[in-house]
Amino acid sequence: MAMEKNVSRERYLIFKKKADEYYAGMEKEYGNGRYNNCVTMGVHCTISYVDAFTVYKLGTKSSAQNHAQAINLLKDAKALDEKEKARVCNLLSQIIEMKTPAEYEDRKISKAEAQKTKHLCESIQKFFEKEFEKIERQ
Repeated sequence: MAMEKNVSRERYLIFKKKADEYYAGMEKEYGNGRYNNCVTMGVHCTISYVDAFTVYKLGTKSSAQNHAQAINLLKDAKALDEKEKARVCNLLSQIIEMKTPAEYEDRKISKAEAQKTKHLCESIQKFFEKEFEKIERQ
């Protein structure tokens, strides 16, 4: 059973701002060679983008500890580009898989893993920026 929290639609901007801040943090951490932090910021960035989108579209966000639930909620939210949204859901799954190694395992994240996460995050960010741009023009 998915855990969800109702949130007023106009509050989507709060989550979008968080996503933008995590994105900037991810870039900075990567540049400083802190790859565990880079991946962690990438995970939180993408989940915040999902939260912003589902809050705007559905008036709800996932409150489950399992971030995969956020992806399921995203699948219920209508996007202007449904085909691209499906691709983004796959990319999100790949990023979420990196959360446990980055935060909890007894190894360091490699530069290649951080670079992959950063690349995935950039692709996800582009999708949401296009969607939000159209929302904000309405």
